[in-house]
Amino acid sequence: MRFTNETPEAYACKHKDLEIRMASRSGGVFTAVSDIILDNGGVVYGCALDENFAAVHKRATTPQQRNEFRKSKYVQSDIGDSFLSVKNDLNNGLEVLFSGTPCQVDGLIHFLDLSNVSAEKLLTMDLVCHGVPSPKLWRDYLNYQEKKHGKIIDAEFRNKRDFGWKDHVETLEFKDKKINSHIYTNIFYKNYALRRSCHECKYTSKQQRVADLTLADFWGIDSIDKDFNDNKGVSLILVSSEKGMRYFDLIVDKNMIEAKRVKLDDVNQKSLNTPYIYTNNKEVFWDYYKKHGFEGIVRKYSIGNPLVSLAKKILVR
Repeated sequence: MRFTNETPEAYACKHKDLEIRMASRSGGVFTAVSDIILDNGGVVYGCALDENFAAVHKRATTPQQRNEFRKSKYVQSDIGDSFLSVKNDLNNGLEVLFSGTPCQVDGLIHFLDLSNVSAEKLLTMDLVCHGVPSPKLWRDYLNYQEKKHGKIIDAEFRNKRDFGWKDHVETLEFKDKKINSHIYTNIFYKNYALRRSCHECKYTSKQQRVADLTLADFWGIDSIDKDFNDNKGVSLILVSSEKGMRYFDLIVDKNMIEAKRVKLDDVNQKSLNTPYIYTNNKEVFWDYYKKHGFEGIVRKYSIGNPLVSLAKKILVR
């Protein structure tokens, strides 16, 4: 692991363009920073959902391509050949923003070191990561819903536009209806489906970050400044390097975001302090999954949960 050498500065932030904020998962800071890179003729790497709704890392050279990276994806992404592509871009003198989980960022940094590639023009951005479920679980969930409702034409892990920033409701769109559900959400937050390595994560620290910038939803902002929260999304950003501060200053100076400095000690999200504990319940979950499939774990772990009772169908037409 290679951590930055500076203790991060912490800020609460939100993009001044409300439409950009509503199209983002939290406060729209990723869009602001990546706009700087794209305006300079650079490239942006991030996680998108492909045509089969699998999470994959992609390369973007336009705002339209970059917009696919907005919003959260609660599943492990496939890096593919992104590291090689970043290497080629840097060798060609391009400015690059790479965003991903802390372990993905650290992997890229080590790869570039071993490849003797200068990272001078590389800006890294990681996220405060809860942990990632297996892509198979996500695919099985989609198959489960498609058996009931037909082919999925759009999927969103957290529907902020309809339910606000604080709620966590996944929305699946079909030909003639939308399904709003907590099924995948419940399984995710019970931590049964996280990769085993996530329970031993070495990046759950707010004092040492591997990336230049760290982004997250700013949960707990109400206890610091309740008036800053309008339930349309507030980003927490940790600035951990001089390079990160240069870009942060740019989005402030260009009047792209509203920013409020906060004390690092007041930022107390669990995933910035310790990984989630591995419990024996996890073994029970996976054994049951292997024997009974996704429908089995829905019956055992989701159906009947008070949150799931809130799931409902909304007719589009």
